[in-house]
Amino acid sequence: ISHPDRIITEDDIERLYESAKSLKLSKDEKIIDVIPQEFIIDSKDGIFDLPIGMFGLRMEAKVNILTGLVSQIDDLSNCVQSCGVDIDDIVLEPLASSYAVLNESEKKVGVAMIDIGGGTTDIAVFKKGVIKHTAGIGIAGSQVTNDISETLGIDEKEAERVKKEFGYAMVSEIINDDVVTIQGIKGRKPLRIEKSIISRIIQARMEELFVLAGQEIKRSGIESYLPAGIVITGGGSLLRGTRELALQVLGSEVNLGVPMDIGGGLIKEVESPIYATGIGLILHRMKYLSHRKNVKSLKGKKHPGLKNVFERIKHWFDEL
Repeated sequence: ISHPDRIITEDDIERLYESAKSLKLSKDEKIIDVIPQEFIIDSKDGIFDLPIGMFGLRMEAKVNILTGLVSQIDDLSNCVQSCGVDIDDIVLEPLASSYAVLNESEKKVGVAMIDIGGGTTDIAVFKKGVIKHTAGIGIAGSQVTNDISETLGIDEKEAERVKKEFGYAMVSEIINDDVVTIQGIKGRKPLRIEKSIISRIIQARMEELFVLAGQEIKRSGIESYLPAGIVITGGGSLLRGTRELALQVLGSEVNLGVPMDIGGGLIKEVESPIYATGIGLILHRMKYLSHRKNVKSLKGKKHPGLKNVFERIKHWFDEL
């Protein structure tokens, strides 16, 4: 600890993070973020919040180091910057979504989040307020659409419409198995097909998705210690019967994650799991700016030091 009074400052935390980044990686990998799991001060562990303001001689930490392929990071960065937008930070997608759909109580007691997007499904497991495990699965909404397109012989645009209007992730959730009309490809004769046939196509892929997600949650090693259960979010979670299927496959309490109020109120159009990642990125930035403001406020105040603290305590006892 660099402070003469052994007070832990943000600079000490930053130096600790930089030390963690000294990890040797292959040339095609790059560190995206360092996420603290637990702080240890003078051999005292179990400190899960930032220990700024605490006292100690030696500080250690258990961290998760997030890495990504340099080529993918550069491609994404170039794409964003070509639109005239500057990049302030790169945030792990499930971490961003968690800011929007999970509260601190859920993260502390233990919860798993499954974010079903268009191209990938992301899993994040939280315990004691920190992220313990993350993973990505190459099965999501676009794969379901592709299955419908190939099985029924229709174009992807029509398959997406059919999925949203008539699809169910679980056949048993269908109340009225109506016959629906589907446009044929390139002006061919329309198809007339029961909802249950469409849903069987969807259910096969969604079951595979949740089986793989369940395996990743088990890999976290704390699947039995998640009292808050599982939260599903992302556009894919809106498919009718998705929650019920997840409950059947995963055997745990499952809830739908909807972006929470960010203080100024959310307009109805974005109160949807579809916007979980976008809202989460906003919340991440707000949290960062709030933290910087608090740090500047603390730096602007002269710390009383240990000697003055003990003198004030002695003065309080003298007054008793």
